[in-house]
Amino acid sequence: RGLTHQAAMTEAARDLAAMEVHVAGLAEPPDHIAVLLAAMAELVRRNATAAAQAEFLDRHLLGWIGAFAEDCRAFDRDGLYAAVATATADYLRADHRRLTRDAR
Repeated sequence: RGLTHQAAMTEAARDLAAMEVHVAGLAEPPDHIAVLLAAMAELVRRNATAAAQAEFLDRHLLGWIGAFAEDCRAFDRDGLYAAVATATADYLRADHRRLTRDAR
């Protein structure tokens, strides 16, 4: 169907299935930010190790969240989504630093 992020979608779907995380009734693809943040919340709820949480962030969010926030800043005339995206990116980076430190 000409999907542009097929590899990321496939990888996210595989990892969510391995976690036994299923998103019922959601029309978004498995690599959608809302799905990935919900999966991170599930890892926390399950008391996943710091290393497992950091790896999930590495694999699915940190590679593109900065560019996503930049795009939001460039195109969001009112600034609400840009602020939320920037705060989310900053939080995920800080959380990754903490998780990486805790995993040692």
